[in-house]
Amino acid sequence: MITYFIFAGILGVFIMLCIIAYILVKNQSRSVNTLKVEATENTLSKTSTEKVHDVISLKEEITEIKTVEITESNGSKPLAVFSIVEDKERYQSAREIPANNSSLTRLTALAQAIPNALIASEIAGKKIMEVVVNGSLARAKESAELFIPIVRGKDGKIIEMAKLKNAGKLNNLVNAAAVWQAVSVIVAQKHLADISDKLEDIQQGLNNISSFLAEERKSKISGTFEYLKQVYGALKGGDLPMAIRYQLESCERELMQVCEHLRMEQDRNLREKIEDNEIMGSSELPLKLKKKIDDLADISDSISFCLKTRVAVWHVLSLYPGEQTLKAARRQSIVDVAKHFLDFSQAFDRQLELEIGGIDSSWNTQATIDARRNDVRATKKSAIKIIESSHYILSDSIQQIDRNLIEYDKPESYFLEYSNGQLRGMRQAKA
Repeated sequence: MITYFIFAGILGVFIMLCIIAYILVKNQSRSVNTLKVEATENTLSKTSTEKVHDVISLKEEITEIKTVEITESNGSKPLAVFSIVEDKERYQSAREIPANNSSLTRLTALAQAIPNALIASEIAGKKIMEVVVNGSLARAKESAELFIPIVRGKDGKIIEMAKLKNAGKLNNLVNAAAVWQAVSVIVAQKHLADISDKLEDIQQGLNNISSFLAEERKSKISGTFEYLKQVYGALKGGDLPMAIRYQLESCERELMQVCEHLRMEQDRNLREKIEDNEIMGSSELPLKLKKKIDDLADISDSISFCLKTRVAVWHVLSLYPGEQTLKAARRQSIVDVAKHFLDFSQAFDRQLELEIGGIDSSWNTQATIDARRNDVRATKKSAIKIIESSHYILSDSIQQIDRNLIEYDKPESYFLEYSNGQLRGMRQAKA
């Protein structure tokens, strides 16, 4: 009996211990879950705080920005400079660009590339933006990858990107490729009037082309002319596509072939001596020589016309960025062919003078022979002037393009007026 009571007591104690252990384990589990929830809430709260801090920090950093430059990787020359205008009088004194002006197209493209951070009223609080573009740098470089953004603070000093907490975000605010393309179009569109004049000159040449320009040769020049009209239309619309750039090589190749064929034909015709089959008198040879002179002058006109078209193609090529060595070589090639007119005029003079000396007949008086010779010489002299003038006209055209490229490449300032982040007006600084 005593043994039974002892066993029952031990069993009761064991059951009580189990109950106590169960209660302790359950409470511990609740504590762990509570700690996990609190940790998660703390983590989420921290992440949210950090995000808010990032946004606030980014705005604070942008607020400190005064100027954004798109410059060469070595930082020596800026392609474009975007800055807030404090002095509104400069904007008011600038020349207003009317809505129907072709400049509006290129400036609209440039406006789309402007860093939004500089014009957002809630960040910068400014309404006038000045943009200074460097045309020479835009045409000299072949890729937007050669440019980097440089940020300057209100004190004008460069803010090192490494010191900005949100350097990556600020970098994305500036689209260097878009700026580079826009500036390239801005510079190219300055040449629209010059290209238009060249197209009109080519059109007149096609209308008055000589019979020595065979249909196949004429078709190559007219085909290039039609293509250049498309180029003009695209450029006027604010586009400078690379598809056109590559097609220019085909135009150049075909025009070179036409010019070379004409030069070979001209040299061959010059060397062919006119035979004098007249038995009595000397009236036929002068007429044949004058016909030869006119034909050679017509071929010179055709060569000149072909070279004018080549000049127009080279002019368009010069507007595209990069390839400076190719542009220089193309220009020199045209200059060398233009010099052919001077060389040919000398050979032309010598050869024709020899053939003029062949005007002779025992059936005519010396006075008649001299008169006929002088008549042919007068025709030859007029032809030489025409031939040599082709050289000078082409040389002047090339030099004018050279001058325009330098003039139009100079840095130029534009002002853009914003209201609530929307572009409202454009002006160009007076030269």
